[in-house]
Amino acid sequence: MALGLAGELRGQSTGPSVEEQASLTEQLASAGVRPLRGDLGLSGVLEHAFSDYALAPVAERVIERLCVLANAFTRGPVRLGVSAKSEAQAEARARWVKLRFAKAGCEGQRFAIAFTKLSGDALEASWLAY
Repeated sequence: MALGLAGELRGQSTGPSVEEQASLTEQLASAGVRPLRGDLGLSGVLEHAFSDYALAPVAERVIERLCVLANAFTRGPVRLGVSAKSEAQAEARARWVKLRFAKAGCEGQRFAIAFTKLSGDALEASWLAY
């Protein structure tokens, strides 16, 4: 009996519901990114997010919206992936993303920035628990 109850409680706290996942997917699309389910969980991909080493103007607005979503969908970490052609470009882009995300109110251990192998100038935000 006790093991059955523990299993039920664990099942309730394992992750977001199907409805939460669907809501995040819908919100990502309305934020102007392409929702994508992959190995990292539920992601939103913004193509053409960068202009050489810096953020494109559209990306600044989208990052603000992604921060709002990160604060609304709080389960687990959020990983921001930047694509780049070189290590120097990846580092510069990661700095811009980190600064802009922090300015929007999203910083701390929950948020990580990494290089990703997306095409060209894409930015990816992944909710790892979703």
